[in-house]
Formats: sequence, structure tokens, C-alpha cells
Amino acid sequence: VEGVDSKNVTIEGNTISFGKNTPAGSAVKIYAASGSVVSNSFELVVGVALESIEITLDGSANIEPGTSRLVDFALNPANASDTEITWVIDNGNDYARINGGMIFVNADAPIGAQVTFHAEIGDVKSNSITII
Repeated sequence: VEGVDSKNVTIEGNTISFGKNTPAGSAVKIYAASGSVVSNSFELVVGVALESIEITLDGSANIEPGTSRLVDFALNPANASDTEITWVIDNGNDYARINGGMIFVNADAPIGAQVTFHAEIGDVKSNSITII
């Protein structure tokens, strides 16, 4: 092990653990050695865990059929390592779709139809928004 202070890294069997006080962005190089023979190496970088996602709708939740609204999100902490967001329509997926941070209400959606959606990154889920 090379890189971060070795007292912050524990290797037991096939498990590598970093101590709680290891700073985000710290890198460690892992390899095996037996005498003068050294294996290939790889580097692990400590990431920043995502705690929460907050989604907001730009404008009113009353969206006319055939129109769209911008949907924005904020991550906590803002420098979280995993930022690949997945949009999920919980109900009303026959009436709308989400693509590229926009929710589009189908032109044939009945007036008053409700669509509820949220965002996910890994196991972290955002608040839900319902549009009409």
C-alpha cells in the first residue's frame, strides 16, 4: 500500500477499508509483492458520499398537456462523488416523461392527470414532486 497514511488503510482478506478520518480525494496504490516479484497495481480514490438530493420544479406544478418544465436538483454535499441521476416517474408515466432535466407532459394527457416523480442516485432518493 502506498499513498495515504497506512494507519488509515486496513486490508483483511479481499476487503480494503479506509478510516473515517481519511480525507476525500486521498489516493492509495495497491499491489502485491513477494520478494522481487511485484503484481500489477491499481489506485483507489476516496470519494465523497452523497447524503441527500433535493429536486425543484421551475414554475408552477400546473403544466398544460403538450408543454414542459425544467426540473433542477441539488446534491448534499455539493461535491459528492456520484452524480449520475436517474429520474423515476412513480405514477402517471402514461402522461409524461423526463429527459435531460425536463419533464414533458404528453399532448394527449387528460386535464387534471397527476404525475408524481423523484430522482435517485444509487440508494439515495430525493423528495417527490406531483404535477397536474
